[in-house]
Amino acid sequence: MHKVKRGVEHRPLVVLGIDGLWWGLYDFIKKVSNIPNIRNLIRHMQRRDLISTIPPHTAIAWTTIFTGVNPGKHGVFGFLKFNSLNSSYRLTTSGDIKKPLLWELLNGIYRKPQLVINAPLSSPFRKFKGVGIPDWLSPVAKFNINNVSNETKQIILKNRSDLLSYTGKLWPILQEDPEALLQIIIDDLRKRVSIYREILNNEDWSAIIIVFSEIDWIQHISSLYIGKRQYLKYLQKYASKAFEVIDAFTKDLLNLYDGKSTVYAIVSDHGFQFYDKIVMPARILIKAKLMSTSWLSRLVLENNVIYRLAKISITLSNKFSRKSSLILWRFARKQNLADISKSPAYIQRDLFGTGIRINKILLRKKGLKYPTVVRWIIELFKKVNSKLDALSLIAKRSDIYWGKYVIWAPDVILLPKFSKKFWLSSELSKEIITKEFMASHNMKGVFGIYSDGIVLKEGSVQALDVLGIILDSLNIDRPHYIDSAENLILEVG
Repeated sequence: MHKVKRGVEHRPLVVLGIDGLWWGLYDFIKKVSNIPNIRNLIRHMQRRDLISTIPPHTAIAWTTIFTGVNPGKHGVFGFLKFNSLNSSYRLTTSGDIKKPLLWELLNGIYRKPQLVINAPLSSPFRKFKGVGIPDWLSPVAKFNINNVSNETKQIILKNRSDLLSYTGKLWPILQEDPEALLQIIIDDLRKRVSIYREILNNEDWSAIIIVFSEIDWIQHISSLYIGKRQYLKYLQKYASKAFEVIDAFTKDLLNLYDGKSTVYAIVSDHGFQFYDKIVMPARILIKAKLMSTSWLSRLVLENNVIYRLAKISITLSNKFSRKSSLILWRFARKQNLADISKSPAYIQRDLFGTGIRINKILLRKKGLKYPTVVRWIIELFKKVNSKLDALSLIAKRSDIYWGKYVIWAPDVILLPKFSKKFWLSSELSKEIITKEFMASHNMKGVFGIYSDGIVLKEGSVQALDVLGIILDSLNIDRPHYIDSAENLILEVG
């Protein structure tokens, strides 16, 4: 049990998470949008850069933010959970998180219920006092509803399908009509926020923790499906709309409590930036005969003519049936996977090419030693990088993470040279580097905190520092195991 410090009454907490937000985007949006409530809140905050996790990936970073530990302790290394014994994988869930999350820590402290909305990998919820609304990628869409009124329960049950309507899942279906997809994202956001508002105003909440994913989606879609020439136009149009919806909800959050006694935090998991060169580590592994692909994958994805025909077939099917389009899209993407059973090493698909996994079963069959293969791969990539100068990090996992669950991480970790506009991809290509425009994640997200009497130390904040800062702000003892740096708050009034 983590106890409130004696003689100090803990404060209410509001955490506003905005996936993919960076200060440059915020400074741009506030000039072209009407967001007075967010502007007022951030104006009062102590504003810092947040340094994301390695890699700057949604699942890894949010889990680090909400547990206060590095991935080697919480056990999450992507949206996919890999089985090292047979190289199979499934979607990651809350059951894979090996440390308590923020709302679970507060559950034994606050007497009033908490409201948790769309926190990545939060579902299925481990029981706590309050309401938990599952995140957009949850494979188990179960709500947490405990210690709240029947009226609140009825609001949630009546609107269950709308609360789970996350259009991020529609990317592959609507990729040929990105503006329609972006508008659906805004419409669904408005619908969900109106329900959030009902829930918000129906209880006396001790803590409200909400993550909005839409800003991340809009940046990805504007880049992937619209392209460089129109990117800023669509980003401005739809990010502004999303921010205005979030701003209206922020007004409700600000009206809920006495601003001076409440701890308000704004946080993102990573930032975004423009890239014009994409590194394809799968090509390096294939050339070194460490990664094998199926004949169909090579035929479709390495032959430009056949690849274009495949894309045309998907486009045509999309005009007649979204369902068949999705099936074709999945089929085409699957051909881009390694033939794991024949690959000593392969790229983890959900990490943008930043993670290399080693097939230990195949190593044993071939009589190869794991440390030797790890060393080979690192030396191989360093040799290639000496000519390309495209990677900023090539390291074995134990050099990056620490803790009991490091063994679940990819075996070799890569990061691109962000400053030189290199990005990484898990896709196949004829070339090691392709030249194309893309906007995607980088290491700099945002963090801000505001409450009367709180003074935050100067300098950037690590993702794993956020939980410690929040607990210190609430005058709540830290768990002994967290990795958050000490003394980041200079004063708590």
